[in-house]
Amino acid sequence: MVNVSLSSKSMRPLILLFFLLQAFAFNSCKKDDPTPPVPDTGKELQAKLLGKWSVENVDIKQYENDKLDEDASGSAEFEEEEFVITFYEDRLVFTSDGESDTYEISYDSINSFRYGLGTGLYEAEVEFEDGKLIWKEKASISSTQRIEVTITLHKSKST
Repeated sequence: MVNVSLSSKSMRPLILLFFLLQAFAFNSCKKDDPTPPVPDTGKELQAKLLGKWSVENVDIKQYENDKLDEDASGSAEFEEEEFVITFYEDRLVFTSDGESDTYEISYDSINSFRYGLGTGLYEAEVEFEDGKLIWKEKASISSTQRIEVTITLHKSKST
């Protein structure tokens, strides 16, 4: 597999495009109560995630007819605090280059959460490995295209 390396500055618009694409493409999950209680299965995950995380790497793979599209795929490495994701009890904040984007969050299980805006919530699966958070997400762009994003983070050294 060929890995296309992208600069962190060129990666931010691609990452934000991914999240915005989801916001417009999927509106199937409804959220009636703006602050639903966290289920018991999500409380452990919430406790682990709360706080500031520094993104180390973002890997995006785009597939066309189940074949990796190397031109549309890539990865980016980030310096400490260059791209930060902060988990709060009720929201998730992405911060990069002095700009922030805020999303609602719902901690639903021990290894996944949903986030988004309004009725558009998207599921991310997470795992913890050697003190790092591995965030995995998949989305269909069309009937022939899909995208997979893996974000590797570590707890931020600053508060």
